[in-house]
Amino acid sequence: SLYTANLTAYLTFKRVGIPIDNIKDLLKQKDLKWGVITDRITEARLLNHVDDTYAKIVMDGDTISNLTEAIQRVKQGNFVFIDERSVLDYNFRDDCDLVKFVNEIQSSEWAFGLHKYSPYISVINKVLLRLREEEYFTRLKKTWYEGDSTCDGQSVGSDSPFELATLAGLFYTLAIAILVCVILLFCEYIYAASRDFRKSPDKSLYQHLKTRLCYKVCDICREWMGRCKGGEQNLGALTKVNNINDNILFDLS
Repeated sequence: SLYTANLTAYLTFKRVGIPIDNIKDLLKQKDLKWGVITDRITEARLLNHVDDTYAKIVMDGDTISNLTEAIQRVKQGNFVFIDERSVLDYNFRDDCDLVKFVNEIQSSEWAFGLHKYSPYISVINKVLLRLREEEYFTRLKKTWYEGDSTCDGQSVGSDSPFELATLAGLFYTLAIAILVCVILLFCEYIYAASRDFRKSPDKSLYQHLKTRLCYKVCDICREWMGRCKGGEQNLGALTKVNNINDNILFDLS
């Protein structure tokens, strides 16, 4: 869950002719007033931001004592209410005359605090991942933050896609599995060529390795393209010279 500061105004800024692209633009105009509810997380984040402009926005804005007052001021018009996305989405979800502008100022995450090596860590992670894959949180958000609103094109925010860091464990596991498969295949390839060498010592181990590789390539070509040019003739000649059973020659298939 993320904290995100947003702007909410009564009319679209294009209609009233005020170019507002981000929260800092409030300081450049005099037609709209703005405010933040006192003694709340949004005010604290703005006042303690590394950019002093945000603190100036709080100090130059109107003082709002509670959420009810903020909602009334917004509906009266010419007022911008600055608060978290969740607050704005829930309280203004059915007001089609309002326009909610997203302006990310600072974000932070909520997390479960557990003891180190707690057996519940993997359980909670699996449940959260499953719920996210099933879009449970998306449905929950639509139920509480969108409801039956018919307002078109005025919803705030969007679903966050999986980031690469979220799936890093899956990619690592897949890479390890591929590496293990390649190593096993190589070991089997060496073993089969060594067995051929013991049965037909008149050729070097390198020649047997090369023969095995040619057979494997030919096998792949036959599987994908339905044919292997020169494969049958080479197979017959090599089988006759090496006196190796066909089942042994193709045990890697």
